[in-house]
Amino acid sequence: MSQNIQTHAKTGVVRNPADAVGIVPAVSVGVSVYKPFLNDAIWPWFYNDHYGDCTVAAAAHLAQEWAYVNGSAYVPSNDAVWKMYAGTPDFKIGTDEGRNVKDAVAWMSKHGLDGGHKAFGRKLTNTRANLRAATYLLGGALVTLNLPKSVINQRRWQVTATNNAAGSYANGNGLHCVAVVGYDSDLVYAVTWGQILPFTWAFFDRYVEETWAMLGWDWCPGGTSPHGDSWANLAQSFGI
Repeated sequence: MSQNIQTHAKTGVVRNPADAVGIVPAVSVGVSVYKPFLNDAIWPWFYNDHYGDCTVAAAAHLAQEWAYVNGSAYVPSNDAVWKMYAGTPDFKIGTDEGRNVKDAVAWMSKHGLDGGHKAFGRKLTNTRANLRAATYLLGGALVTLNLPKSVINQRRWQVTATNNAAGSYANGNGLHCVAVVGYDSDLVYAVTWGQILPFTWAFFDRYVEETWAMLGWDWCPGGTSPHGDSWANLAQSFGI
């Protein structure tokens, strides 16, 4: 069941340096509808109702989605998510400063979650085609949005006529990372704050800051994705 995001939810993305990672084109995909596999009753918050750890929470949600699609009941532990948050650079006890996506991806590629469950990423240009390709072919993507105040208590994020300034969301600096796990012609389906929160493509166009392709071990157990693509070919296609 959805919670009141006005009182619970936090953001927490720190902007990457301009030259943090190379930006590469993605491959195209002709699949127009790719729906999430999990409902919103079983997505953990991973502490994002208390801390600005949205980048690591989103990465953990992708691992959960990948595992589920491949028949596994794996859900990352809260301890693993906190270890990832605390293990990224600039962590200080007693502070809650958020993380940039680059550092979260680097940590996950080196250490993984719960003693494994690694994933590797590459920043893409912010286009609808790239997001569709990464979501379908890799089972999900990380997207950073500069949220407006208008999202408070919305069950579907969309561009509104009021409270629409980028970054004006109340609980933090406005920059927020979500795990995209599906899409159709009208909506993008993102996991965040313990639920699936869809947003319109116009919302993506206006508020997107970063799009990251993510290739995880849980998406390709045995070296092959659920769509029959090899790990090697996917990594080459996305420059990961």
